[in-house]
Amino acid sequence: MKKHAYLIIAHNNWKILERLLILLDDNRNDIYLHIDRKSDLINFSNNVHNANLSVFHEIDVRWGDVSQIQVELLLFNAAYCKGSYSYYHLISGSDLPIKDQDEIHAFFDGHYPAEFIGFSLGMTCDNRINKIHIFPRYQRIKNRCANRVLHLLRFFCIFLQNILNYNHYELNDKLIMGPNWVSITDKAVGLILSKKSIIMKQYRFSSCADEVYKQTIIGNSLLFDYVYDKNDDYKGCMRYIDWTKGNPYIFRSADFEQLMSSDRMFARKFDEGIDFDIVERIFEALNKRKR
Repeated sequence: MKKHAYLIIAHNNWKILERLLILLDDNRNDIYLHIDRKSDLINFSNNVHNANLSVFHEIDVRWGDVSQIQVELLLFNAAYCKGSYSYYHLISGSDLPIKDQDEIHAFFDGHYPAEFIGFSLGMTCDNRINKIHIFPRYQRIKNRCANRVLHLLRFFCIFLQNILNYNHYELNDKLIMGPNWVSITDKAVGLILSKKSIIMKQYRFSSCADEVYKQTIIGNSLLFDYVYDKNDDYKGCMRYIDWTKGNPYIFRSADFEQLMSSDRMFARKFDEGIDFDIVERIFEALNKRKR
């Protein structure tokens, strides 16, 4: 049986990340962790004893910027070059599994070679990709006045491109979007990495393209036939994420039973500054099963 690779992108919530690593610490897993270059490099090796842990600290990741794609490709490439895995799970440091490793491995290996990637087929992403977004690294900055000025400049720039009917995206592939967190096979990762140079060229001036490039590549390939669920984007990637109560909603302790009774494998989002008790309850429940 092939191992699974966990690809984690983190920039804060270190106590949650610590619990996450312990829950993933299994000899059937390898863990590839990227800690944002803006953050201090923290040593988590003492939390991992059974899985192989590789830590990266190379990219200054900015919201909505192509750097989000860069860090994903870095982790995909690092894992792919080391050896073929049954599944590559892309998650954030603010996520948690809501099933133990026996259940997760049984589920994914039982559905192999399904691709667990969500497709939001009813949504359009043309303006995100077709237009050049100026100052893409500064879409969320702390200075509110500067943020407002940059927002207006970007809006005006896109307005002009629409008048001139300018489209930056040059490929014939239909643009498709969906959740950026995925669990995909070695074949899908290989396909994505084979298009790395094209990805970086086509999406370098885009906005939030991390929710587009993987779906566009897989959705325009034969692997689309292997997608687990094409109708429900979050069941498609087996993530429990609630956009109805937040952006997304941050889970609280009151959500414990609902989370643990879900059919999904992972949940997002948690924040130790808002409610760490829910993290501890999930950690204790899964750690007890593990023991």
